[in-house]
Amino acid sequence: MEIGVFDLSEGGCMIDRQSMRLTTDQRVLIKFSGFDYLAAYVRWVEDERAGLQFEHPIHEAVLDHIKATHC
Repeated sequence: MEIGVFDLSEGGCMIDRQSMRLTTDQRVLIKFSGFDYLAAYVRWVEDERAGLQFEHPIHEAVLDHIKATHC
């Protein structure tokens, strides 16, 4: 399922949860095309958005590449 990703940073992002049932502290996997899955934890859920904190921060060079090609 493709979802909208916003405010991507080394530590996490905000997503458009598209009616997915997410709960605070739930562990999820997110994948950007061309990269392995990233583990993250749901830190907040509000309306159709949710905030994720990556289990391990994304390296700055990887973040720059993802932003250039996906955001």
